[in-house]
Amino acid sequence: RLDHKQQILTNNKTTYTRSLAAGPMPNDASSTQNEIQRSLAAIVITDAVGFSRRMSQNEDAALALINQDLQLISDLCQQFQGSILKTTGDGLLMYFISAVQAVSCAMEIQNRFLALAEKESVNQHFVHRIGVHLGDIFFNNGDIMGSAVNITARLEAEAKPGSICMSQVVYEVVKSRLSIEA
Repeated sequence: RLDHKQQILTNNKTTYTRSLAAGPMPNDASSTQNEIQRSLAAIVITDAVGFSRRMSQNEDAALALINQDLQLISDLCQQFQGSILKTTGDGLLMYFISAVQAVSCAMEIQNRFLALAEKESVNQHFVHRIGVHLGDIFFNNGDIMGSAVNITARLEAEAKPGSICMSQVVYEVVKSRLSIEA
């Protein structure tokens, strides 16, 4: 549990949570396997709410749904010039060089799933939580790590289903560029 205050932000029908706590991706061709590289990045982590429960009820159906959802999220990530760094089973860890692009992508993800939920049966997609943070990350032997990743994961865990929880630093960067009301 994070020991900080949060504010609820709204934009149209999607709810966002702003945490009051807390460069370019390395060129894979020029880096060696043992080299640790540091980069400033906007990190987005998604999580499918209720995935484990659905897996215990019907694995095939749950896997089909999560693959469908992750493909949509991946497509939106690319649309906003982001990169998928790794899958987390029922979510994705994404990298953006811009906090505005990261939050815009997160907003579009939630808005798309909201629109799909209004048109289709509730069981056709998962509800997702999203965390967004801006900070230093480390690329080490093909993996990503660092406190920015850990903070983003904590923010994602704090997000209510169907919402986005962003750090104060991200909010300060995007508040004048995106239509988010505090």
